[in-house]
Amino acid sequence: MKLRPWRGLIWALVVAAALGDTAPARAQTVVEIYQKQRFRKLALELIDTTGGRATPSPPMSVPTSADSLLNLAQSSRVVQPERVDRPATTIRFWQRIPKLARGHFERRFRGEDWVFLGTDSLSPLDTMMTREIRGRLESHFGKPTRTLADEDAVASAATGEIFQFEYWFILENEIPLIVTDVNGPFERGVATSTLERFGDRLKELRDVFMSPVIESDRKAPFVDYYYDDEALQWYRTGYDNRGFFLEQIQRPGRNRPVLRRDPE
Repeated sequence: MKLRPWRGLIWALVVAAALGDTAPARAQTVVEIYQKQRFRKLALELIDTTGGRATPSPPMSVPTSADSLLNLAQSSRVVQPERVDRPATTIRFWQRIPKLARGHFERRFRGEDWVFLGTDSLSPLDTMMTREIRGRLESHFGKPTRTLADEDAVASAATGEIFQFEYWFILENEIPLIVTDVNGPFERGVATSTLERFGDRLKELRDVFMSPVIESDRKAPFVDYYYDDEALQWYRTGYDNRGFFLEQIQRPGRNRPVLRRDPE
């Protein structure tokens, strides 16, 4: 009996399947060839029957994404998302990091990624003059953790590390928070930073922690150095209980600035 070509392919497929795992790559190839040859045979038979022409079929409705959206809108009611109220942030414990404890703070959070928040709103904290905030911070927390005067001021300015003051805190025994000036006594607000894993809470933490500072107008005297790298000018800036002052000075030495006493 003479086998037709496509039946021969089926026979080859059966033989390949009988080989099992001994020739998996060849079995896969035979299946693909069989499928292609069968499709070709059916197409040729259709052409022989119709003379190469096909009778047109009536239009068929094909679902679209628009239909799905319309059906969904017609069959579903609008459901408002459930509101989840987060508990209000409270800060029960905080610790100011003094100058001599900076090393421990840096070792504890070494290798962590940090996020920052600048002055990007019209809140009292973001619009208040930085010098005013500096005086209030001195009154509430004492001296800053770090000032330009605590470093080699000239060397810091030469390397581009321009700042006036930094306060370092640890909130709730685990959340570091750094409060620093943005552009010395010429700017408004302060910048704050914390670890990236607390970044989604940074603004709320800042606002809650700094609210006593903003709500009270109590200030304490202070004096700092600041360097304007655009004007190439050094300043002595601070508050002396009578008002704020900003004095141009020559390049300072390694000594901290001191408040001058009123002449007697």
